[in-house]
Amino acid sequence: MTFYYGDGSNSGAGRIVQYTTNAYDGKFSQDVSSASHSNDVMTLAITPKSNNSVIWCTGNFNTAISGQEQIGLILVRDSTVLDGYRGSSEGSNRGRHGATSSTSWSNGPIAIHLNYVDSPATTSAVTYRVRLIPAHGGGGTRTVWLNRTSDATDETYRPRSRSTMTLFEITV
Repeated sequence: MTFYYGDGSNSGAGRIVQYTTNAYDGKFSQDVSSASHSNDVMTLAITPKSNNSVIWCTGNFNTAISGQEQIGLILVRDSTVLDGYRGSSEGSNRGRHGATSSTSWSNGPIAIHLNYVDSPATTSAVTYRVRLIPAHGGGGTRTVWLNRTSDATDETYRPRSRSTMTLFEITV
């Protein structure tokens, strides 16, 4: 499909070629040290039709962390952490995350949003992976959760949720 603009010009750029999505309502829990990240909490693969396309990665991740701490995401393409998604490094101890959020409610739910445009420059299948990073000082570990809080009792005030991730291939 070609887009025609008011001045009569046209372009195929900006067109969504394909998309894939995952809505995950399973539960994830892992103890993670302050200098590390979790295992994959969600993965999604796409095979670009053109090596000039970009992949728009978007999603919503419902997380929790033990204590009144911060939690962040990193985005990985295959086995490579996408540095363009993470914040810049300032100092030797500063963590580098993508989206980061926190709560004043110990172990409470934290929604973190993903929004990133990647240029994989390939027509081979690529897998995007999301991992959680605890952001806390003092060393040790924190427990991170996806789609639940720390307390799993069956109470109306103990939320369960679903996390989503969508990949769009867009022409450039």
